Amino acid sequence: MNEYLITSDDIKKLLIEGEGLGLEMKKCNKNSLPDNLWESYSAFANTRGGVILLGVEEDKTKPVSERFEVVGVKDANKLITDLFNTLNNTQKVNRCVLYDSDVQLVKVEGKDVIYIRVPEAYYRQKPIYINNDLQNAHIRGCMKETGMSVPRTWLC
Repeated sequence: MNEYLITSDDIKKLLIEGEGLGLEMKKCNKNSLPDNLWESYSAFANTRGGVILLGVEEDKTKPVSERFEVVGVKDANKLITDLFNTLNNTQKVNRCVLYDSDVQLVKVEGKDVIYIRVPEAYYRQKPIYINNDLQNAHIRGCMKETGMSVPRTWLC
């Protein structure tokens, strides 16, 4: 069981805070995980960790404190299963750094939001990369994910 349960109020505070170095919000289309989820996972795991919220839509025409709206996800349990299945598929992601307790389903205004806490990977686990390509490791910086050159020390 989770030591700390995320509440609807916690999610609402994150919505007001907006995206940043430690927070990414994504909308799920057609009951599937967003394609760009994996870059965010890699970037957080290779940097200082962070939180990904699934089921949130962004309207860039609004001020940051009003920009994000909960739209929810359909069949959240399926998406959570898909998340872990993909994280454990080394053809997609080289290493899973999540535990069950890092993923929580939170009801916000009657809609399901998936809260994913991505911890920073341990030094010997890095780099976390996607699509079976070491050059597809990402880092979090300047408020976005960027491709990275893999330091020689990571190739040990």
